[in-house]
Amino acid sequence: MAPLYDAANVGVGDAAPRTVFDLTARLSAGFDYRINRHWIAGVRVSGRHALGLGAGAWDSFEGAVHVSWYWYPRWWYFDD
Repeated sequence: MAPLYDAANVGVGDAAPRTVFDLTARLSAGFDYRINRHWIAGVRVSGRHALGLGAGAWDSFEGAVHVSWYWYPRWWYFDD
């Protein structure tokens, strides 16, 4: 059994395991910047709203920053 919490985040008992379906919508925006041929840096923000069919609504806002290194095989020849 999983603990059950009320709106004030106070434990009020145990919840029986069950499956719940929600309708969700998400909006996301991001930007990537290619530093050179291997390094890419970027940022992303997103917001999500879930309309609970068997429970209350739920919102979340997220953000991320990333730096990535890419390597591409030399299938085609390009001058450096």
